[in-house]
Amino acid sequence: MRGLVIEDIYRYPDSSMASIGLLWVSRQSVDVQTRFVELVFERYWRQALDLAEVDALTAVMTEVGADLSGWSDYLLGQGPRALEALRSELGSAQLFHVPSYVVEDEIFIGREHLPMIRWLLTDRQGQPPI
Repeated sequence: MRGLVIEDIYRYPDSSMASIGLLWVSRQSVDVQTRFVELVFERYWRQALDLAEVDALTAVMTEVGADLSGWSDYLLGQGPRALEALRSELGSAQLFHVPSYVVEDEIFIGREHLPMIRWLLTDRQGQPPI
């Protein structure tokens, strides 16, 4: 749908640095956040971005207009702690690395549940999807 070329789908990179970058840009404008996610996603799947490479992620942040004041300190201190706290919180809620959705206190794991989630969020209008 997006016209992306997806190369090796069986990679399992350490995405910690990219996640810390996302936490950093989440403090900034929606436009910066959106563009960061789009570029990281696109370049990762084209095998044009190493998610563990701080300089490459910083270059993406610069490209999307992110404010980098304090980024180096965040990367070495609060960023890793914030990521660990978020992972712990999500793990405690049984939410993992795949798309997970919580609707009406029920956890849906994976995109295949989107029709059901849409049905629940639209006041159960029409026939249930399953």
